[in-house]
Amino acid sequence: MRSSCLTPYGGCRLCLVEVEGARTLQPSCTLPVSNNMVVRTDTPRIKEARKFVLTLIFSERNHFCMYCQVSGGDCELQNSAYREGMTHWPLSPNYQPFQVDASHPYFVLDQNRCILCRRCVRACGELVGIFTLGFEERGANSLLVADFWGTAG
Repeated sequence: MRSSCLTPYGGCRLCLVEVEGARTLQPSCTLPVSNNMVVRTDTPRIKEARKFVLTLIFSERNHFCMYCQVSGGDCELQNSAYREGMTHWPLSPNYQPFQVDASHPYFVLDQNRCILCRRCVRACGELVGIFTLGFEERGANSLLVADFWGTAG
């Protein structure tokens, strides 16, 4: 029987927390819990780190959330930016426009909006058991590919 949850991955870094005694911020989604652990979730250090991560995400692809009419307020990226008080980002976007692929019968693949979190790839493989999504290239040049026959990334 498959689990209805994805295994922890820690890819987006928006869930960073401060753990007393730890030198660096930790991704809460992959951090094992221990007895007497003291975790802080909303400190100036964490807010600064989250804003930095969001700034990088916004600079890599076409994410003009304040103008997006698609989400209807149901967008994790947009909600994260608003939660952190972001109304602009300090880095100028440096993205190359990608073609939108509407050739698939069940979905439209818009690389311009992808935040490279790999959640869809993991859901396809871990929850459905069909490894048809994957990534090509690396870093900001990563592209989600459908009908992926290599090793899912």
